[in-house]
Amino acid sequence: MNDNNNNLKFIKRIIENTNEGIIITDEKDIIIYANNTAARINRLSKKQFIGKNILRDLNDKTISFIKPYYQEAKKNLDPVIIKSLQVPINNNINKEKIFSGQFIPTIRRKEFKGMLCTVRDITDYVELEKQKTIANNYLDIAAVLIVILDRKGKVRLINKKGREVLEYKRSEIIGKNWFDNFIPKKNSGPLKAKFKKFLNDEWKFPEVFENSVLTKSGHERIISWQNTTIKDENDNIIAVLSSGEDITGKRILEEKLIEDEKRFRMLAENATDIVFRFRIIPELHCEYISPSVTRISGYTPQEYYNDKELVLKIIHQEDWKLLQELLKSKKGFKKPVEIRWISKNGEVIWTEQNITPGYDKRGKLAAIDGIARDITERKKAEEKIKYLSFHDSLTDLYNRAYFEEELKRLDTRRQLPLSFIMGDVNSLKLVNDTFGHIEGDILLKNVANLMKSFCRKEDIIARWGGDEFAILLPQTSSDYAEDIVERIKVACKKTSRYKIPISVSLGFCSKEWHEQDINSIISEAEDNMYKSKLLEKKSISNSIISSITRTLFEKDYETEEHTIRMRDMALEIGKLLKLSKTELDNLSLLASLHDIGKIALSDELLNKNAKLTKREWEIVKRHPEIGFNICESSPQLAHIADFVLTHHEWFDGSGYPQGLKGKEIPIESRILAIIDAFDVMIHEQPYKSALARTEAMEELKKSAGIQFDPILVEKFISIFKNELVTAHNNS
Repeated sequence: MNDNNNNLKFIKRIIENTNEGIIITDEKDIIIYANNTAARINRLSKKQFIGKNILRDLNDKTISFIKPYYQEAKKNLDPVIIKSLQVPINNNINKEKIFSGQFIPTIRRKEFKGMLCTVRDITDYVELEKQKTIANNYLDIAAVLIVILDRKGKVRLINKKGREVLEYKRSEIIGKNWFDNFIPKKNSGPLKAKFKKFLNDEWKFPEVFENSVLTKSGHERIISWQNTTIKDENDNIIAVLSSGEDITGKRILEEKLIEDEKRFRMLAENATDIVFRFRIIPELHCEYISPSVTRISGYTPQEYYNDKELVLKIIHQEDWKLLQELLKSKKGFKKPVEIRWISKNGEVIWTEQNITPGYDKRGKLAAIDGIARDITERKKAEEKIKYLSFHDSLTDLYNRAYFEEELKRLDTRRQLPLSFIMGDVNSLKLVNDTFGHIEGDILLKNVANLMKSFCRKEDIIARWGGDEFAILLPQTSSDYAEDIVERIKVACKKTSRYKIPISVSLGFCSKEWHEQDINSIISEAEDNMYKSKLLEKKSISNSIISSITRTLFEKDYETEEHTIRMRDMALEIGKLLKLSKTELDNLSLLASLHDIGKIALSDELLNKNAKLTKREWEIVKRHPEIGFNICESSPQLAHIADFVLTHHEWFDGSGYPQGLKGKEIPIESRILAIIDAFDVMIHEQPYKSALARTEAMEELKKSAGIQFDPILVEKFISIFKNELVTAHNNS
């Protein structure tokens, strides 16, 4: 009996302290049991928790999240499983907890008698999985094998390079014992013993060693490994991390070199790596070095033979100590060593050298044979990966991840006042739509460089988002931050691309006291930035549209003259059609800005004298869409955007860009199409002579019903034919 009681107590203690919250309700949804974890998750004591109605008496937020699942299980008398439920903390949508759980109804005689509810906080697990995915992506970029083994020797992680070398899929490797499945049996025992030393912390790191691995096809690959241990928070070794390079080819080469001196010469002369032999006794000199040394170091083999000290002169000053230690210690030659050389043109070259010592009868080091591999690109790639993990690849500024880490580091009393500037590049979408995303990228780079020019070395400038930038200014007062903001604004006004002014909306805020929450400071800076953007929106839009229009006229003087004539003709035909004042205003504005999309065309294309090629014509045909995007971005022009888009549509539907026909085309666009074509025909073009007005009118008649609205063509001709008659009679 006592044993049963003890067992029950033991089980109850386990249930009370499990990581999973457990709640039991009766048929009236009253909580009749809850373990410690469930109470803690709901921020209540067990005493407060038990006896409450789970659907009425808990926190409103808690009820709103669990009620649908609870009621579904109760109604259907079937368990309901929640794999992942995101719940805001304190109503903050930026801070969430993620839970999993299940609702299992208790059923007696097909009737609901209560519910067993379980809940588990899986926030850390989900975040860990996310970070694991990111880490795996980085690891898959690496050109070396990366493997993690747990204490049992089972594979817990292997990167893409490792899978390629072993010729297995990830699912065929993960969870398998490394030594039993991927190591040749002849090597398995010694490697297990070495692995045991790793786990017992009896191995001196970093240590490099080589061993063969067994591929799926049955081949052996020789891998050069560097290892380290992974420890938990209690400093206990929980796994071994190994980074390996496949050196099978190098080992085969070395074996062949040893077998046959003649073959050694032939291979050495053609090897991409540098093969060398340096004599140390009786005096230091180069006995042999392969021709590849010229490609890598710039020095010819003959220069090494003539200058006995060149083998030392090329060593980087900071690696001298390492070389001296190697020469003194026999153990040092057992592993590859990385030594920097200085090339003939002064560049630093990273080499990985496998050195074999030669000793005389007295045991003194007499010569060294070696293979030096140029690993400069690998080193650069490693540095680039490290750099890119903290930098934005487009602007070369820090990225948001680095910024947030620095924010944690600098959020101290010593750095107060700590100021924060937030900037948002205006009209980036307009630039992207008008000139293409490459120009949008250049705009962002220009803004980044401009911001850097006004900041100190210790300031942190980062690309916060797509078109947003952030500046962190340690030990900087609010007044100084405001001064930087004003200087950036002034510089923006003086800077432009395609004569479009650069514009950045800026906001700032400063943390003056340690007790202030830094996230609140950032939010206030963002709010100030958005207020600034709202206040400046209209003037920014007007400035950009004015600049685009002015630039277009500067690109092509004929465009401005053409626009003035079209505006006059448009108003005449509009009045005849008894258009409203608003429609006349729209028509006048359309006549002025219908070709605003040509801002994106090159001067060469816009003013080309010869006939356009098919590709050039396709580029020109994009200008209505570009003009539409420009107008859409401006509150003052948005109402004519559709007219700009459709001013090259044909009445029969064969125009561009949408292929509209008949009255699907706005009347303003149909009027403009006629007067645009008429004005072009009666004025000389780079590619075509001018027609007489009567000839131009005949051309309009021919195209009536095809390109033009036939009724509007009649109206147009009636106006301007009378003008011709009047002008003839007066003459």
